[in-house]
Amino acid sequence: MLEPAVKRYPFHVALRFLLLRAQRSLGRFSEAEEVVREIVRRHPSNAAGLIQLAWVHELDGRDDEALRVLETAIGRDPQNAELPNALVEIHLRNGRLDRARGIVEETLARLPTNVFWRERSIQFLLQCGKGDAALDVAREGVVSFPRGAYL
Repeated sequence: MLEPAVKRYPFHVALRFLLLRAQRSLGRFSEAEEVVREIVRRHPSNAAGLIQLAWVHELDGRDDEALRVLETAIGRDPQNAELPNALVEIHLRNGRLDRARGIVEETLARLPTNVFWRERSIQFLLQCGKGDAALDVAREGVVSFPRGAYL
């Protein structure tokens, strides 16, 4: 039912994401990869599409390609916190804690007022075994956002 709608409205990215989700849920990974590649072809700056493409590469064992996609996307959209979030998750899943921590610190320096990133940074630093650094990030957040501090 979604496929005819996607063919009728080829530039409707939300329909393509619905189709992607359905194909992944059904275990049709090769078809899902085709859909995500088409999303990125039609919308090359779409961060969600690029993140999905990176995850397809990672699931296929092509970690280097997944990392390249995300690093390139961060270079084009450095203010988007979702991109380094996905990059750090890949590094953590593969046990590269030092690299993950480096990306967390680089992104905190680049996005010091992004509350989403500050919260994720605390979680990531804890996963890296850096509790003191996570506590420092939380304290900095309380100083930066005293009226909304709940960290």
